[in-house]
Amino acid sequence: MSVITVVYNAGSLFRETLQSVAQQTHPDIEYVVIDGGSTDGTIELIEANLTNIDFFVSEKDKGIYDAMNKGIRASNGEWLIFLNAGDTFASADTVEKCMQALGEDTEIVYGSAALNGPTIDRVLKPKQFNLGNLIFWGTRTLCHQSIFVNRSIVAEYDDSLRLKGELDWYFKLLKKVKTKPIRKNLVVCRYLLGGVGEQRLMQNAAETLKVLFANAGIFGVLGIPVLLYKILATRFLR
Repeated sequence: MSVITVVYNAGSLFRETLQSVAQQTHPDIEYVVIDGGSTDGTIELIEANLTNIDFFVSEKDKGIYDAMNKGIRASNGEWLIFLNAGDTFASADTVEKCMQALGEDTEIVYGSAALNGPTIDRVLKPKQFNLGNLIFWGTRTLCHQSIFVNRSIVAEYDDSLRLKGELDWYFKLLKKVKTKPIRKNLVVCRYLLGGVGEQRLMQNAAETLKVLFANAGIFGVLGIPVLLYKILATRFLR
């Protein structure tokens, strides 16, 4: 079981993530940390905690999805999950509970996410992980940090995308998965709001449309209503 964290100049946030992984009761966790060349003390924090880290590299990258691809290549676990700086597992036995849900042919296990931000603190319950929901709801189908993926179907991210690589990744997973993903009735992670996607709203929307039409063709139009609502809500309803 591999947990992958990508981090860049986020030492204070990474400390919480590191502690969360170290506290997991599951006996077989490989922790992979990909740093983008931090200069704020993050590297020193990592080096001081190498007893809890199985693989670590610090070097410049082409962006978050390039860093995630490095994490995939560096990891060895049969299962993997991404937990980025500032995100934590919901409890110490989260990984153990999710791994107990596996069947012989299971390829994906996912659950809920607690969204934590300055004005929002609520649980996002995932929808069924299927093509229709991905087209209509996009990344609101489930939280990226709440999905465990078997290595047999893992795909690399499109690092030409800056903000919606995870949505494209979801479509890639669905094209490869052979068994129905398992939705667990538990909170998997605590997800820190305020990422770059929320800060670059129009670029986020443009990339969403690009990914939808590339993967769903003309049916990508079905995702436009939710996308428009998100833009309006962010701009005018907060």
